[in-house]
Amino acid sequence: MEEEDCINLNYREDRNHWLYQAINDDGTKKMIKVDKSESIIFLNIAKATFGAFRSRTVDEAKHYFLMYIVF
Repeated sequence: MEEEDCINLNYREDRNHWLYQAINDDGTKKMIKVDKSESIIFLNIAKATFGAFRSRTVDEAKHYFLMYIVF
C-alpha cells in the first residue's frame, strides 16, 4: 500500500473524540465502542467498514493505522 492510498485524517487532540481513543498510542491493540453517529462518520470517511488512515500528531509526525468496524 502506498502513502497516497491512505485516508488523511485532520486530527486534533480531543480526548473525547473517537479518533483520539483509537490512536492514542499505549502500545496495545485497541477496541473502542462508538455510537451510531460516530460509526456513520467513520463509514462516510472510509467509504467502507475498514480503511488505512494517516494522521499527523502535534509534533507533525505521521502515523498510519488500519481501522475497521466489527458488528
